[in-house]
Amino acid sequence: PANFDAVVLDEGKTVLVKFYAPWCGHCQAMAAAYDALAASVADRGDLVVAKLDATVYKSIAARYGVKGFPTLLLFPKTQKAGQKYGGARTEEALRRYLLDGGYKGVDMEDLDEAEDAAEGDGADTGPKIGEYRGDDDDDLFNEL
Repeated sequence: PANFDAVVLDEGKTVLVKFYAPWCGHCQAMAAAYDALAASVADRGDLVVAKLDATVYKSIAARYGVKGFPTLLLFPKTQKAGQKYGGARTEEALRRYLLDGGYKGVDMEDLDEAEDAAEGDGADTGPKIGEYRGDDDDDLFNEL
């Protein structure tokens, strides 16, 4: 889409992009979890959870070295080259990656201990970030 770069390279937003192929079984298998992730973080505007049909936008996929599907790339506010996600493809794993700082190199065990300690005092254990625009990648990028 014409505004892919404007969305992904926006230094005010962290953007997670799923590059997929409609015929890909692994893409279809994770679709519900990815859509649930998007819905669960939709209350803040500094994160975009997007998906891009790499069979339609081949040049964009090639630019980021996408060779298999699905490929998840994170474009943090501070690093717009794209970081490949290689963890579990569940809503919980993806949510923790985004919300609990996994992409920043934070030790997840330390975060678990901090969350356990905070649960007793009612503290908010992390930000809720997100922005999602529809199920169709064209809608997402056209609306932003």
